[in-house]
Amino acid sequence: QPKGVAVPHRQVVRYLDGVRERLDIVDGATYGLTQSLSFDFAVTMFYLALATGGSVHLIPRRATAQEVATHLAVARIDYLKLTPSHLAALAAEVPARDLLPRRALLLGGEASRADWTRELAGLSPAAVINHYGPTEATVGVTTYEVRPGVDPGSVTTPIGRPLPHARVYVLD
Repeated sequence: QPKGVAVPHRQVVRYLDGVRERLDIVDGATYGLTQSLSFDFAVTMFYLALATGGSVHLIPRRATAQEVATHLAVARIDYLKLTPSHLAALAAEVPARDLLPRRALLLGGEASRADWTRELAGLSPAAVINHYGPTEATVGVTTYEVRPGVDPGSVTTPIGRPLPHARVYVLD
């Protein structure tokens, strides 16, 4: 059953401001979107582009790994957001470094292995960011920048710290 989540406009604005600040988003950047516009990842890529004078490249969802890699290179994509399982499936066909954008790769939607994300972070100068949060929190609410060679002491990549303008409560 698909879930429907009502998110007030002010929350989207706060989310975009927080992501823009946390990721040091540059105006006029290029964004790659491989998911449906109805998936909450589209809020990150699509609206950040609109809010910063950037451009969104809609990469067909059924594109092969080589087609995705070629599109990223030719369009000079700065920011890309994928689920770890989607990236892993693509990386099974082409070298992972060919799937990394120029400025930042955001991973979200599911947990990822810390050793794998550390390996990704060492492949290019692009930041690798774990972006966590349920849709009810307006796409995501925490970020963790993965650093090559830095062991977070956990099997999965940490969820990180709250975006600016957000609070996280850890409840038992």
